[in-house]
Amino acid sequence: MILGPDEALRAVVSGGARQLLDAAGRRVGQILSERALLAPDTADEARAWAAVADLCEAEDRRRVGEGQDAWGPDVRERITQRTIDEIFGMGPMQEACRMPDAIQVEAQAPDEGWVLLDGDRLARIPLDFASPDAMAAFIRRKAEQAGHRVDDASPAVDFAIPGGRFHAVVAPVARGLGWSCPIITIRLQRLAQPDLATLESAGTFSAAGRHMLAAMVHARCNIVVSGGSGDGKTTLIQGLLSEIPYGEKVIVIEELTELRLPTGHRRWGTLEGRRANVEGKGEISLRYLVREAMRQGADRIILGEARGPEARDVVHAMNCGAEGSLSSLHANSPRDALEKLESYCTQGEDSWSPDGARRMIGHAVDVVVQMGRAPDRRRIVEAISEVERVVGSDIMLNDLFRADASGELRWCGIVPGGRKAEALRRLGWSPLREVTQ
Repeated sequence: MILGPDEALRAVVSGGARQLLDAAGRRVGQILSERALLAPDTADEARAWAAVADLCEAEDRRRVGEGQDAWGPDVRERITQRTIDEIFGMGPMQEACRMPDAIQVEAQAPDEGWVLLDGDRLARIPLDFASPDAMAAFIRRKAEQAGHRVDDASPAVDFAIPGGRFHAVVAPVARGLGWSCPIITIRLQRLAQPDLATLESAGTFSAAGRHMLAAMVHARCNIVVSGGSGDGKTTLIQGLLSEIPYGEKVIVIEELTELRLPTGHRRWGTLEGRRANVEGKGEISLRYLVREAMRQGADRIILGEARGPEARDVVHAMNCGAEGSLSSLHANSPRDALEKLESYCTQGEDSWSPDGARRMIGHAVDVVVQMGRAPDRRRIVEAISEVERVVGSDIMLNDLFRADASGELRWCGIVPGGRKAEALRRLGWSPLREVTQ
């Protein structure tokens, strides 16, 4: 008798044959270097596959020799794939991660999880972690591969993975579905290097909106991208990066590297922050990296997300030669974004007064682009708002574009009047173009 694929796979994962997966992991660790385990290429994966397939075949022969049911070729291939997923990928969650429209994969229990699909569609998925302890061991292994540590003193981990981001919390902090169980969340980025044309095709904005955003990048407008979690802020910044002219020196600063630099640029670089260890040492703050980017003479500074006093250094850089810089933050409207930016600028050492922060922001930031969701749950640009001028300590905002009830981005009939208005006109923007599109 030959076992079915699912039955055999469950037996391997949860039964005594789990030793096969452990042995395969040790074998691959012996034949591949540490570099290959962290970032395997096609040849590394082929060597690992061959080693695991040989172990599976040997185990199948042993089973038959002892009078047990054979696995057969199909089951051996499934087990080999599952083992490779455990070594290089996301283990039981890897199959969901492969779904082309998956944007987030979650696990709060050993035997089931959820996958969030594009369009806010949610589906339940089966998982085959043997126990909560097996989930915790998987998290620790992935964290160690990425150079992090998970234990009672540091129960949460957050790091970048190819094509996304891995976050997990273990006991005693995490309790899962009513009991002590780790919680895993994998966020996926499906558009590797989207340009503005790709985002227009996806319905993120109209042709008129694309033309305005491109002109703003070329006019070296300082842009803040605002929105809620999962609204597409990082994806929009990725699209805006594609419009930066060749040859400019651009420094991208992130807590975890998510943005992918457009190909063909030779003067681009990424700086990644680092959190303090459990002893409170070793931190590399985003503030420090922004200052180092200024010392390197960056033409533009891209701050992946402003969450604290590093925002003050970015605003200062925008006012001191790094025009055309970009940053994102969490806020529900352009006005809220500026107020939140102001609050960040009044935090930490050497903070500014609220009035001083407001004036500096008003003179530095040219545009706020608000991201949100359309009625059909598409990620869209809800508004493109211009910082027109500073009156006293108040910032005057004009909505140049705003999405209608269907999510279509439309010109509001207002001609840009801020400090970059002349540059936008020189680059070909005109009210007539907006009326005819």
